[in-house]
Amino acid sequence: MSRNVSKIHKIAIVTDDLKKTEEFYTKVLGLEPIERFPATKPGDEYIFLRAGDIILELIPSEAGPVGFHHISFMVDDPSAELAALKGEGVKCIMDPVDAGSGINIGFFEDPNGLKLQVFCRTKVKTLVWSERSEPSDVYPDGINGAIAEYLKQFTVFDVRTAQITDDKFGLSEEALNWADVLIWWGHVRHNDIDDTTLNRIVKRVKDDGMGFVPIHSSHYSRPFKTLMGTPCGFGSSAPWGPEKISVELPDHPISEGVEDFTIEEEEGYGEPFQVPEPSAVVLKSTYKDGTTFRSGITFEVGKGRIFYFRPGHETFPIMKLEMVRRIIRNAALWVAHRH
Repeated sequence: MSRNVSKIHKIAIVTDDLKKTEEFYTKVLGLEPIERFPATKPGDEYIFLRAGDIILELIPSEAGPVGFHHISFMVDDPSAELAALKGEGVKCIMDPVDAGSGINIGFFEDPNGLKLQVFCRTKVKTLVWSERSEPSDVYPDGINGAIAEYLKQFTVFDVRTAQITDDKFGLSEEALNWADVLIWWGHVRHNDIDDTTLNRIVKRVKDDGMGFVPIHSSHYSRPFKTLMGTPCGFGSSAPWGPEKISVELPDHPISEGVEDFTIEEEEGYGEPFQVPEPSAVVLKSTYKDGTTFRSGITFEVGKGRIFYFRPGHETFPIMKLEMVRRIIRNAALWVAHRH
């Protein structure tokens, strides 16, 4: 008996109008788009929508007739599960294949001929770090705790938190070797990170491809400045107040499910931002005096991907805003090479 095919992961349906179908499930029913994968036909894609603990997958019509396509079960080892099912006389119709983005899938049928899937995904191991200078009345569990709590909602992430008061700053060789992605929030203790830890982080990014997501004042962190090779300062301070964030590249994976939005109260930065030319400017901020800043930018350094995200002043609960959290989630997937 196969004992690990027990948790329904997603239900998949085929549509001949992806745009209309996505709009129905997101705008009418309120489901949240969480991932997209390119299909064989240019312009088509597979779309994952979050429906509570289950994913609804929208599949383009190249996969078959419109309607139900399959039910997917999360397993640890698709090959072992299908072998066990075959041993029980179950009809298996596709052996496990690598579907990209860390996904491995295979298919079998129930007695009615309905298609069923075994699904396994290598999780994105994400270490969320903070120097913990943020006020506890705003972030009782720290900014790292707030980000981690959100990411843990998604099965693609395996999340741990660390902070500067941990042994070896929470950034030991073991911790960094575990991580696919390091999300970093710092403010006033940048120089407390010693050279050994700095070099360890830089090596993991440049040589091993660990993703790095520095947030807000982390533009002055030692890892970011070393990876950039520039001072990473900014030109002027914009006035405190509303910050309008505009999506400059709507087709970039970090922009998935993100629309223009406003943070009502935030610290402002002004150009020029003293960093190398980004590979992409995904987001731009505009303040009430007209000052602008490149607030979401990407870099590729050695084997590693980096996304700098400007919002995140510690006196406001900015990391609890839905659009902000969505950007960080998308960024973690992008720097982990899952897009």
